[in-house]
Amino acid sequence: MIVMDESAWTGIATVIAVPVVLGALLRASARATVPPGVLGYSRALKVFGVVMGFLPTVLIGVVVVLKPPGPKELPEVIGVMLLFPSLMAALLIEVFRVRHSYDDNGVDYRSPWSKHRAMRWADVSEIRWRHGMKWLDLRTAGGVVIHLSPFLSGLDGFARIALARIPGEVVGCSPAGRAALELMIARQGRVLAMSQLTPERALEDLRAKGVIGLQ
Repeated sequence: MIVMDESAWTGIATVIAVPVVLGALLRASARATVPPGVLGYSRALKVFGVVMGFLPTVLIGVVVVLKPPGPKELPEVIGVMLLFPSLMAALLIEVFRVRHSYDDNGVDYRSPWSKHRAMRWADVSEIRWRHGMKWLDLRTAGGVVIHLSPFLSGLDGFARIALARIPGEVVGCSPAGRAALELMIARQGRVLAMSQLTPERALEDLRAKGVIGLQ
């Protein structure tokens, strides 16, 4: 019989729990209400970022108070306490600072990682689903690019306007991009983010199962 220590069981539990938690957060994001014309991250994702960033540090702090480490162990303990906030810093900046807006004319894109830019629907020259990165790109002939994560809330309203306003020949040249937008309309961001299938195949499977109606 194979006997595993506590750290091994912890690792297994983490591997199992992470996809479950991400799936639940994506479902919450799909249901979350954001103002019309806005793309942002749901409260569930913000809470997740705060909890994962600071709860481990708080728990370690409690252990340190109950059982103070020796002088040699103290630097290591401090390093571990700072590790989780450091790892989650980028996620916290992302979920709290990203907030895009859109209307019938185009998209106003605001991200802490890049300069502010605007894009008119009529100027979109390419739609591209980047399967490895798990985001949708919209590009203009002038080189303006915006990236949209399936974790964002409000994608259904955005995708409806995008399909209606982006030139038809552009949409027709990107089956994957069109399928990604249709999955967003159906609030299937979880599928886009976690499935290994292409958007076209995922859309076909969901239609075959009756989850999404034929259009």
